[in-house]
Amino acid sequence: MNKKLFSFFIVLFSVFQSFTQVQWANEVVEFSSQNSGLAKQQCKASQVIGKPNKLPAVGSSLVAWVPEMDDKGIEFITVSFKKAQKIQQVAVAESFNPGSIVKITGFDSLGTAYVLYLNENPKAIDGVTGRMFNCYFELTEKAIKKIRLDINTATVPGSNQIDAIGISPTKTPIEAKINLLNLNEEIAPKENLGTNVNSATDDLCPVITPDGKKLYYTRQYHPENIAPIGNQDVWMSELLENNTFSLAKNIGEPINNTDNSSICSITPDGQQALVLNVYKPDGTMEKGASIAKFNGISWDKPVKVEIDSFYNDNIYGEYNLSNSGQQLIMTLERKDAIGNKDMYVSFLKEDGTFTAPLHMGKQINSAASETSPFLSSDMKTLYFSSAGFSGYGKNDMYVTRRLDDSWTNWSEPENLGDKINTPDWDAYFSVQANGEYAYYVSYSNSLGASDIFRQKLPAVARPTPLALVSGRVFHSKTKAPLRTKITYKNLSTGKILGTAYSDSLSGGFKVSLPAGFKYAIYAEKDNFYAVNEAIDLTKLDKFTEKSTEIAMVPIEVGEMVRLNNLFFDFNKATLKQESYVELDQLVKLMLSKPNLKIEIDGHTDDVGEDAYNLTLSLNRAKSVYSYLISKGIAANRLTFKGFGEKVPVKKGTDEKARQLNRRVEFKILAK
Repeated sequence: MNKKLFSFFIVLFSVFQSFTQVQWANEVVEFSSQNSGLAKQQCKASQVIGKPNKLPAVGSSLVAWVPEMDDKGIEFITVSFKKAQKIQQVAVAESFNPGSIVKITGFDSLGTAYVLYLNENPKAIDGVTGRMFNCYFELTEKAIKKIRLDINTATVPGSNQIDAIGISPTKTPIEAKINLLNLNEEIAPKENLGTNVNSATDDLCPVITPDGKKLYYTRQYHPENIAPIGNQDVWMSELLENNTFSLAKNIGEPINNTDNSSICSITPDGQQALVLNVYKPDGTMEKGASIAKFNGISWDKPVKVEIDSFYNDNIYGEYNLSNSGQQLIMTLERKDAIGNKDMYVSFLKEDGTFTAPLHMGKQINSAASETSPFLSSDMKTLYFSSAGFSGYGKNDMYVTRRLDDSWTNWSEPENLGDKINTPDWDAYFSVQANGEYAYYVSYSNSLGASDIFRQKLPAVARPTPLALVSGRVFHSKTKAPLRTKITYKNLSTGKILGTAYSDSLSGGFKVSLPAGFKYAIYAEKDNFYAVNEAIDLTKLDKFTEKSTEIAMVPIEVGEMVRLNNLFFDFNKATLKQESYVELDQLVKLMLSKPNLKIEIDGHTDDVGEDAYNLTLSLNRAKSVYSYLISKGIAANRLTFKGFGEKVPVKKGTDEKARQLNRRVEFKILAK
C-alpha cells in the first residue's frame, strides 16, 4: 500500500513539474524579414531563441530580433519550443519600442492554429522604453508547439525589437531574470581609489599585479601625458602599508610614446608586460599586442607578439595574457564572430609565436560586443564585460569558469550583481591572485570622468584555490643572484604549464600555480643545472603563498648535482612516472653537451641493514642509468654506483636528516 502511495506521489510530482514549466523558444521556424544591414548575428531572427538577452534592462541593442525596415507595417516571426505543452501564458520580451503586437497565434503539433491574442489598436506606450508583455488566457485544450507573433511596426515609430518569446502553463508572470551569482554573503561597497590614483580625466584599464602590490592603468587627456595630451599613457601606483595607493607616476618611455599606450597584463614575476598595439620601428603603432620586458631598472622597448592568421576587423581590441604566459585571450572581430567583438584564445608555441585565434564559443560570446577579458591566476575563472547578456545597464561585468581543456566550454556567465554593476558602462576587471580585491572602471560616483574602483569580492566570485610562489635563483657556489628563464611543469604529465623570468638584481621570481597538481620548477641557463624540489598542490584548498629556491650548479668537472625530483615506491628501485620530468631535463643537458660524462650515485638513509641499503641504492642509480640510455644517451658516457648509507649529507636520525640522505645525484666526470 505504501509503495502504491509513493508511486502516486512520484507521478503527481512529475505532472506538477511539467505543468509549471516555463519554456523559451528554441528554434526559429520562419520570419517575414530581419535586419540585413548588420553583420554576423546582430539583430537577426535567431536572437529570439532562448531566454532574454537584454531585459530586464531596456533600450536598443544588437541581441534582439529587428525587422528589415522600420515603420513598414506587418512583420511576423514563428518560433517552436522543445516540448509541446498546454499553456495559459505567452510572454514577449519587447526590449525596445514596445506596443506593436497585433496578434499571437499558437499551433499544436499537427499545425492547427489557435488565436491567443488580438489587438486592433497597437500603439506606442508613453514613457516605456521596453517591457515584458505577458499575455494570459484560459488553459489551451491542445498542447502548443509553436507560436507566431505578428507586429505592426507602422504603429510604433522606430526600431521595434523583440528579445525573447516564452510560454507557460500557468498565469504566474514570466519574468526576465538576470543570471546572478548565488551570493550567500553581503558584498562590501566599492571603493574609489581616490585622488592619488584617479584624476579629473579618464582613468582606464586597471591591471593589478598578482601579488596586489602594484597597479598599472591608463590615463587619457591628462596634462602630464606625453604630447599630444589627448593620447593615452600608462601610469603606476604602489600599495602602501596602510592599504591605500601611492601618488601615481607616469611610467615614461618606451612603453609610453606619442601614440596611445596601455598595459593589458603583468606576469606574476613582474618581468613581462603585455601592452596594447604593435610598436613599429618608425614610432607608429598598428593593431595587435606587444611584450615589454623589465631589465631590472626599466622597461625595454615592446616587441610584437606574433599570432598566426591574425586580423581584427574592429578598430578596438583587448588582450589578456595568462599568468603562465601560455594563453593569450583577445576580443576581436573576425569572420566567425557572433557579434562586433568576440572572445578568442591563442596558445604559445615552442617557437615563441602564438596559434591562430580560436573562438571561445557561444556560451560566453553574444551578438553584442564582449570586452576587457581577464583570466584569473587559477587559469579557469574568466571575468569579462558585455552588453549581450541580461544585466543592469549598458555594459555589465560577468564571471564564467572554464570546464575543460578545450577553452571553448564555459559555464553560463553569471552577472556580478548590482553592488558592482550599474546602469552605466562597467568594464575592465582585474583581480589579484588571492581573489580578495577586484579593480575595475566605472563612471558611477566618479571624481572626474571614469575612475578606478576597488571592491572586495564575495567568495563565490573568487578564483579557485592557488599558490603564489615566490622564489630565488642563485649560483650554488657564489650564492650570487642569476637572471634565468623559469619553466614550471606538471610532474605527472611533463606538460609545460608556464614560464617566468628571475630578476637580474635579486634573482627573485614569482609564479602562480593552480591547485590540483604537483609541479616541478626549473631554471634554464647555459652551463648550469637547476636543483630544487617539487611543489605539491594536489590537496590545496585555499589560497596560499609559498617560497622556494633554485640552486644553479655550474657544469664543471667534480661538481655533484642532486636530482631532487626523483620518486620511487617505498623500498623499491622502479622509477615513478613523476620522475621523468627531472630525468628529461638531464637528457636535454646531455644532448646539448656531447662531451659531458657523468657518474650516477645512489644513497639511502640509515634505516635497515647495510647490505640491503647498498643494493637498493645501486639499483636506484641503475634505474636512472637505464632511463638515460633508453633516451639515446651512449652508455660510455655513463657510470653508476650505490653507496647505501655510507655518505650522508647530514648526520642524525630525525626524519629531516634521513630525507636529505635519501637521494640520487650525479657527479660530472668530463665536460
